[in-house]
Amino acid sequence: PLPPRFQWPADAYAQVKLSIGQYRRLFNCSPRGIWPPEQAVSPEIIPIFSDLGFSWTVSDEQILARSLNLEIHRDAYGHVLNGDLLYRPYLVKAAGGEMAMVFRDHHLSNRLGFEYQHFRPEDAAADLVHRLHKIAENLAWSDEEHLVTISLDGENAWEWYSGDKGPFLTRLYRRLAEDRVLKCVTVSEFLQKHPPRRQISGLFTGSWVDHSLTRWIGTENKNLLWSYLRQARETVEGYARKPGCNEQKLLQALRNIYIAEGSDYSWWIDSMPYYLAAPFEILFRKHLANVYRCLGLSPPAHLKKPILPPVGDEKPPDHAPVGPISMVSADE
Repeated sequence: PLPPRFQWPADAYAQVKLSIGQYRRLFNCSPRGIWPPEQAVSPEIIPIFSDLGFSWTVSDEQILARSLNLEIHRDAYGHVLNGDLLYRPYLVKAAGGEMAMVFRDHHLSNRLGFEYQHFRPEDAAADLVHRLHKIAENLAWSDEEHLVTISLDGENAWEWYSGDKGPFLTRLYRRLAEDRVLKCVTVSEFLQKHPPRRQISGLFTGSWVDHSLTRWIGTENKNLLWSYLRQARETVEGYARKPGCNEQKLLQALRNIYIAEGSDYSWWIDSMPYYLAAPFEILFRKHLANVYRCLGLSPPAHLKKPILPPVGDEKPPDHAPVGPISMVSADE
């Protein structure tokens, strides 16, 4: 089951625009590519990205396969047999917008994220480079240059590696630097010399997780979250339409709406253990309550009640996180 439709594309546009401003403040230049949360894409997001000046975005090979209604074939060792399909950029046209798009090698990315932590650093680096050479070998018949996209969260995997990321990455980068076949490039560098030759006109909606959006919607508690968010957003819209509304109050309310629209909240609820999800759920209700307070209204009673019921003897946190969260390994 799905909750009542929540559809505010103007918010998506505003949030991406804000992120561009933050990027410029930090790096003193404009971003050329954009990485959507969990590489989730849809036809509707393409014109927003392209209108704001992005030249490329990224998603998973499963999204490519479903967009083209084709399969990515692999052998028993995980090597892609039709690599000419996967290892190239595409021009995506959707809803009046267009931009280049690359699709990550799901298998290689997940080996980095979930498997190489169990290898010795030297063995892991050797395995990855061997697999990259196998891709080049399987594409030796082609006169085109190909791009292997490996993409994963940059912070999650390394805490599980022996010695953190250092020993593995040092050995991997040394091998890549000395390699005569492989060349490391950014997506923008590759696109500058090798623009897309193929086109996608029916982009499939989904993320790298099960090529769908079910991680964010569809359970009872996730749907309740979306219903609360919709009610708060409609309240803000009603306030904005009033003659003489206070612009500062409106901006403060929208800031809390944008925070509550973040992908983390519905990602954690009903998908992670209670003790991990509960702090996010409290933060979500706190920001929605702030929406009403910014407009001089009393928050609805339902925002005082936890969306997530406690599990067993666990008790809900008595307050939301108030500062940065530090990661500590289990053996410290």
